[in-house]
Amino acid sequence: MTNQTQPKLLQQQKSDSRDILPSSESVLAKLGIDPAQIKSIHPRSKRRQFRAVINWLTKYKSQPDATNLDKVKGCLEAFHHLCEVEAWQQAGTILFTRMQTLDQEVLHVQLNYWGYYQKEIELYERILYKLDDPKNSLFLNSIGGSYSLIGKYNESINHYQQSLKILRKVNNQVGIASALAGIGIVHYNIGDYSQAFECQQLSLKVAQQIDNLELQAIILTSLGNTYDALGYYHEALEYHKQSLRIIEKLGDNKTRGSILGNIAAIYDSLGDYHQAIKYQKQYLSIARENDYKEGEINSLGGMASSYTYLGNYERAFECYQQDLKIASEIKYLQGQSIALGGLGVAHHSLGNYKEALDCHQQNLQIARSIGDRRGESEALGNLGNVYRSLSNFTEAMIYYQQDLQIAEEIGDLQGKCSALGNIANTLDSLEEYQPAIDYYHKTLALAQQLENKHIIALGKCNLADTLIKVGQFAEAQEYLSQALELSRNISDRSTEALALQNLAELNYNLGNYLETKKYCSKALALATKLGKPLAKECQELKEKLLAKQ
Repeated sequence: MTNQTQPKLLQQQKSDSRDILPSSESVLAKLGIDPAQIKSIHPRSKRRQFRAVINWLTKYKSQPDATNLDKVKGCLEAFHHLCEVEAWQQAGTILFTRMQTLDQEVLHVQLNYWGYYQKEIELYERILYKLDDPKNSLFLNSIGGSYSLIGKYNESINHYQQSLKILRKVNNQVGIASALAGIGIVHYNIGDYSQAFECQQLSLKVAQQIDNLELQAIILTSLGNTYDALGYYHEALEYHKQSLRIIEKLGDNKTRGSILGNIAAIYDSLGDYHQAIKYQKQYLSIARENDYKEGEINSLGGMASSYTYLGNYERAFECYQQDLKIASEIKYLQGQSIALGGLGVAHHSLGNYKEALDCHQQNLQIARSIGDRRGESEALGNLGNVYRSLSNFTEAMIYYQQDLQIAEEIGDLQGKCSALGNIANTLDSLEEYQPAIDYYHKTLALAQQLENKHIIALGKCNLADTLIKVGQFAEAQEYLSQALELSRNISDRSTEALALQNLAELNYNLGNYLETKKYCSKALALATKLGKPLAKECQELKEKLLAKQ
């Protein structure tokens, strides 16, 4: 999993056993509220609100097992009471109250670290345009980032654009670079990589002009993620390495861990799962040294994904279970959702369909509860995959259609591409080959629009497989030759193995048994090296071939 670091570093923190809030006396002092002078506040309605502020700050105590949100409830309620009497400056002071967490972040940023994106948006929107331009632009940027994290991409871009207007008016170059980088992340998330690249390049130019190394590093690793998504893996590695050099110079160990995680994701894309695991382990070590819980969750999830690809399901389950445990402990709902999705995929791979459905349903429920539309879309797609494996194609198609609808609504081109491909696979399973071929062509057209070389190569393999079934061997040969060349060009060894296996199947159908043996041996050797389940299919084809001789 790639780590798209927001322009304002959004890093999960866990509070330790001591109180995470400063003393009520210090907060009241910063607010300029003296409980002894409360009776001098008029009118009475206003006095009631200020008394409520004092009571929430001095009398509220959370339970020992309280969520992080409950721990800061007193501050949040005080904020709302101050808003009721339009005491905007004092309400703002609450949001900028510094917490006694490891990084001593201010309250509104800490809420983001904890994953309370909806609550954060609610607070910002209550005070938006009530303070000065610098704070308004900061809040708009933060709302944009939070909407992006929960998959509400149109709202995200809208708020970033509002922020840019203010930032350009006051000539805040750091803010401009951050907003552009944020817009780039939104475009990356929806699979609009050309727009992501354009925004990231603009953002990088501004960050370089003002010599802001921290921003440069964040943008460079985002560019690396975009190149990774497009299948330019070696270019992606170079951007991540540039970012890594800057971060090491700055001594920012947490962000260094995230970049190592991004490098691991590239090795996953290249099919070098052992190397990916090596980098994820470094990321995990850094995250644990710094008590960086979101980093632990990301690295464990990345390792689990690599182990799943290798067919090492025992280790995958172990990582996903640790992942889920940490996310549950810190009440990080999005982390729980992602971990459940991963567990569901691992169960599916093992044929544990009941357990897989249970995990994906829980994932779907959480995604909907936090308003994460992209997470909802992915959960629906995964549910469809399980039902397709159960040969319940009607149910699978219902989930895929819902997945497609959400992807279209939020403008998630990558998600749309995935949903179209899943529909094509289902139609192929139903032996409705011509509609399947039509959907594969739609998938390929969108993948080419996105310039995603990995999906293009995989799509051509899948299309060729269906063409073989309808006897269109010449066309299948053409697509497989293209897929093989492309997968080799981008070092996508997993898709290369699939193309070789399909070429073996094609030649078997043509009666070219020597060619079948050649391609089958190559596919088997590569699949075995990668630890891919495809090796089993290659072995079965070899046995069929021996029976013919």
